[in-house]
Amino acid sequence: DRLESSKINPDKKYILTMSRLQEMKGIQDVIKAMALIKDTKGWNLLIAGDGPYRDDLEKLVRNLDLTNKVRFLGWIENKTPKHIKLLAEAGIYVSASYFENCPISVLEAGCSGAKLILSDIEAHRQLVGNDADYFQPGNEHALAEKIENILNNNKGKTLSNPSKKDWSYVIKKYQGLLSEARSKK
Repeated sequence: DRLESSKINPDKKYILTMSRLQEMKGIQDVIKAMALIKDTKGWNLLIAGDGPYRDDLEKLVRNLDLTNKVRFLGWIENKTPKHIKLLAEAGIYVSASYFENCPISVLEAGCSGAKLILSDIEAHRQLVGNDADYFQPGNEHALAEKIENILNNNKGKTLSNPSKKDWSYVIKKYQGLLSEARSKK
């Protein structure tokens, strides 16, 4: 019994999160944070992705009475016009993962100009440094506070000059992983 997504017209005022829907991605924390925010000022949460945890997340949305504020978009193919439009129009991007390797969606959202709110994990810090607002993974209260700060004060961090970033660390990390995978064959 999938949630109705037609009730929400995001009108370019939305918080976006994109990932495979599994518990370690922390989408449940983003949903709980939305429940803690008293006045979302018309902003809604759009969840792009699918996976084994979707039914649990939809149940959580219903239990927290957020069906008018949270919309599940399902899987959206990368680099399609829909994917690009979604990123381009997101005001806030949240990645609440407990663990990541190299979260490309964070870079995509950052390059699109969304304000970044990220769980404070090594992969996020290495990827964007100080160009994001961080919260402790699993702490929906801290996440709600970060979201409210942007909604109330329009204060949030975006990726500063992405074309000038030093990507050498990320490249070296990938080269190491590829070399290790090759040596195990």
